[in-house]
Amino acid sequence: LRYRPSPLKLNPLTLEPYLPLPAPHSNIIITPPRASDSPSIVEALNDLEVTKTLTGPPYPYTLDHAKEWQNTVMAECHRVRDVLNCSQRIEGKADSGKKMWVDGVPVRAIREIQPDGSELFIGDVGMLRSQRFQYLRDEGKEREAAEMNKKREAGDPEIIWEFACTYL
Repeated sequence: LRYRPSPLKLNPLTLEPYLPLPAPHSNIIITPPRASDSPSIVEALNDLEVTKTLTGPPYPYTLDHAKEWQNTVMAECHRVRDVLNCSQRIEGKADSGKKMWVDGVPVRAIREIQPDGSELFIGDVGMLRSQRFQYLRDEGKEREAAEMNKKREAGDPEIIWEFACTYL
């Protein structure tokens, strides 16, 4: 196997990794979540057009809910970033071609770069191990499948992933 450079870039101002989208969406980047995103999340999750498409978040959604959730996802993104050791791997600065598996992503906040260079939070995209197995239609089997999925080692092709996205 040959080492492929990471698609992640490093923002020189925030020192955060980010994933730029290609043209024609080059004004969109995906970054780690920030505590400052919480008010926007509260606004979005109290919009009935948004909440009717979601399962899980409480309604009404409060700033305390947002802060708790943000702390959780920020910690997870930092954990994955630390595993990847982004300071050495971003933009092809890895020191070896060793294959590495991780079980998450270090970025998930969708941002639009404004004409003045500021970044507007416009959504969240998460990729995580699935904990939902309702199709089994047996609560015990659902729990068992979720636990088995959680215990699989990073890189296991049997892991079932869940993709979730919320836009403002």
